[in-house]
Amino acid sequence: KAVETISSLSLRFDDFLSEYRKENQSSAEYTRAILKEMQALVGHIVGERPKTVVLRAISNEDAKQEILALFKSKKDQQLFYSDISEQLQLDLEQVVQICHELEEEGRIGMFSKP
Repeated sequence: KAVETISSLSLRFDDFLSEYRKENQSSAEYTRAILKEMQALVGHIVGERPKTVVLRAISNEDAKQEILALFKSKKDQQLFYSDISEQLQLDLEQVVQICHELEEEGRIGMFSKP
Protein backbone atom coordinates (compact mmCIF):
# COMPACT_ATOMS: atom_id res chain seq x y z
CA LYS A 1 0.00 0.00 0.00
CA ALA A 2 2.87 2.41 0.70
CA VAL A 3 4.24 1.81 -2.81
CA GLU A 4 0.86 2.68 -4.34
CA THR A 5 0.68 5.88 -2.26
CA ILE A 6 4.19 6.91 -3.31
CA SER A 7 3.40 6.09 -6.93
CA SER A 8 0.20 8.14 -6.71
CA LEU A 9 2.10 11.07 -5.17
CA SER A 10 4.63 10.91 -7.98
CA LEU A 11 1.87 11.22 -10.61
CA ARG A 12 0.21 14.09 -8.74
CA PHE A 13 3.58 15.83 -8.41
CA ASP A 14 4.10 15.50 -12.19
CA ASP A 15 0.64 17.00 -12.75
CA PHE A 16 1.45 19.80 -10.32
CA LEU A 17 4.72 20.62 -12.15
CA SER A 18 2.97 20.58 -15.52
CA GLU A 19 0.30 23.03 -14.28
CA TYR A 20 2.99 25.16 -12.64
CA ARG A 21 4.88 25.41 -15.95
CA LYS A 22 1.68 26.39 -17.78
CA GLU A 23 0.86 29.08 -15.20
CA ASN A 24 4.44 30.34 -15.25
CA GLN A 25 4.40 30.57 -19.05
CA SER A 26 1.02 32.33 -18.98
CA SER A 27 2.32 34.78 -16.38
CA ALA A 28 5.44 35.48 -18.46
CA GLU A 29 3.31 36.19 -21.57
CA TYR A 30 1.10 38.52 -19.55
CA THR A 31 4.16 40.33 -18.20
CA ARG A 32 5.58 40.75 -21.71
CA ALA A 33 2.26 42.17 -22.92
CA ILE A 34 2.13 44.63 -20.00
CA LEU A 35 5.73 45.71 -20.64
CA LYS A 36 4.95 46.27 -24.32
CA GLU A 37 1.96 48.45 -23.38
CA MET A 38 4.07 50.36 -20.86
CA GLN A 39 6.75 51.00 -23.49
CA ALA A 40 4.11 52.33 -25.87
CA LEU A 41 2.71 54.57 -23.13
CA VAL A 42 6.15 55.90 -22.19
CA GLY A 43 6.89 56.49 -25.87
CA HIS A 44 3.70 58.49 -26.15
CA ILE A 45 4.45 60.50 -23.01
CA VAL A 46 8.02 61.43 -23.93
CA GLY A 47 7.54 61.47 -27.71
CA GLU A 48 6.74 64.41 -29.90
CA ARG A 49 3.39 65.99 -29.39
CA PRO A 50 1.50 68.36 -31.62
CA LYS A 51 2.23 71.96 -30.76
CA THR A 52 -0.58 73.71 -28.94
CA VAL A 53 -1.23 77.17 -30.30
CA VAL A 54 -2.80 79.68 -27.95
CA LEU A 55 -4.74 82.22 -29.98
CA ARG A 56 -4.81 85.90 -29.11
CA ALA A 57 -8.00 87.91 -29.29
CA ILE A 58 -7.13 91.27 -30.83
CA SER A 59 -9.08 93.77 -32.87
CA ASN A 60 -9.18 93.44 -36.64
CA GLU A 61 -7.30 96.73 -36.98
CA ASP A 62 -4.46 95.53 -34.72
CA ALA A 63 -4.41 92.20 -36.53
CA LYS A 64 -4.29 94.00 -39.88
CA GLN A 65 -1.23 95.99 -38.77
CA GLU A 66 0.52 92.84 -37.51
CA ILE A 67 -0.24 90.96 -40.74
CA LEU A 68 1.10 93.85 -42.83
CA ALA A 69 4.27 93.96 -40.69
CA LEU A 70 4.70 90.19 -41.15
CA PHE A 71 4.38 90.50 -44.94
CA LYS A 72 6.94 93.31 -44.94
CA SER A 73 9.39 91.28 -42.84
CA LYS A 74 9.03 88.23 -45.10
CA LYS A 75 9.33 90.27 -48.33
CA ASP A 76 9.78 87.64 -51.07
CA GLN A 77 8.60 84.64 -49.07
CA GLN A 78 5.21 83.13 -49.73
CA LEU A 79 2.99 83.14 -46.66
CA PHE A 80 0.02 80.87 -46.27
CA TYR A 81 -2.94 81.72 -44.07
CA SER A 82 -1.92 78.93 -41.70
CA ASP A 83 1.62 80.37 -41.43
CA ILE A 84 0.27 83.80 -40.56
CA SER A 85 -2.20 82.36 -38.08
CA GLU A 86 0.50 80.30 -36.35
CA GLN A 87 3.19 82.97 -36.31
CA LEU A 88 0.90 85.71 -35.02
CA GLN A 89 -1.26 83.40 -32.89
CA LEU A 90 -4.42 84.67 -34.55
CA ASP A 91 -7.65 82.91 -35.43
CA LEU A 92 -7.45 81.44 -38.94
CA GLU A 93 -10.82 82.89 -39.99
CA GLN A 94 -9.73 86.35 -38.86
CA VAL A 95 -6.49 86.00 -40.83
CA VAL A 96 -8.32 84.95 -44.00
CA GLN A 97 -10.81 87.82 -43.71
CA ILE A 98 -8.11 90.43 -43.13
CA CYS A 99 -5.90 89.10 -45.92
CA HIS A 100 -8.81 89.36 -48.34
CA GLU A 101 -9.38 92.95 -47.23
CA LEU A 102 -5.68 93.75 -47.66
CA GLU A 103 -5.68 92.17 -51.13
CA GLU A 104 -8.73 94.23 -52.15
CA GLU A 105 -6.97 97.34 -50.86
CA GLY A 106 -3.90 96.40 -52.93
CA ARG A 107 -1.67 96.30 -49.86
CA ILE A 108 -0.67 92.64 -50.26
CA GLY A 109 -0.72 90.19 -53.15
CA MET A 110 0.72 90.09 -56.61
CA PHE A 111 -0.32 93.63 -57.48
CA SER A 112 0.39 95.25 -54.14
CA LYS A 113 1.60 98.81 -53.99
CA PRO A 114 5.15 99.30 -52.68
